[in-house]
Amino acid sequence: MTTLVNGQAGTSLPVADRGLQYGDGLFETVALRNGEPLLWDRHVQRLGEGCRRLGLPVPEAGFLREELTRIAGTEARAVAKIILTRGTAGRGYRADAASMATRIMQRLPWPAHPVAAGREGVAVRWCATQLARQPRLAGIKHLNRLEQVLARAEWQDDYAEGLMCDTDGLVIEGTMTNLFLVRGDGTVVTPDLSQSGVAGVMRAQVLDSAAANFRPLL
Repeated sequence: MTTLVNGQAGTSLPVADRGLQYGDGLFETVALRNGEPLLWDRHVQRLGEGCRRLGLPVPEAGFLREELTRIAGTEARAVAKIILTRGTAGRGYRADAASMATRIMQRLPWPAHPVAAGREGVAVRWCATQLARQPRLAGIKHLNRLEQVLARAEWQDDYAEGLMCDTDGLVIEGTMTNLFLVRGDGTVVTPDLSQSGVAGVMRAQVLDSAAANFRPLL
């Protein structure tokens, strides 16, 4: 693992960082192929939207790309994780307007998935943990992932993923995936993420590709 913290090699943060204290921040997980980020523009777009929602300064895309290039390496496949927090501040929920954002960039190994999964599918289960409905946070990839942590702790066997509903009982997503269904007539449907869930960059890519046959699942 290679890590930059505010542009410098390191692996530590101040204990007062609001990302640690309150989950006050955002992250993006970017696929790398031969050192090049995939779907980069979509990641930058979602990160910018998250920053605007949380009132964080939007990092300049070229600056982020420059840092990413520094840690990307040359492996055929790897993962980059970009984390932004509101930085350090005093005790209490109110943020200090003068605080400086913390920026973390990591390169991680590509996860090992069974080759057969793409051909044969995977086993999934329902999660008892539900997603809260909060439109101000819906769609963005904020740091507070406790709902997903609790849902993933529900099983230790061979299920590849757990499916999550919101507090109204509507199917929203997996613990780490977005959901699609292809109807018999070829129509592609996917859950509405206006109240909860994470709007994945690959989800956006699929929706663009399937635009002619897409209908939201309400």
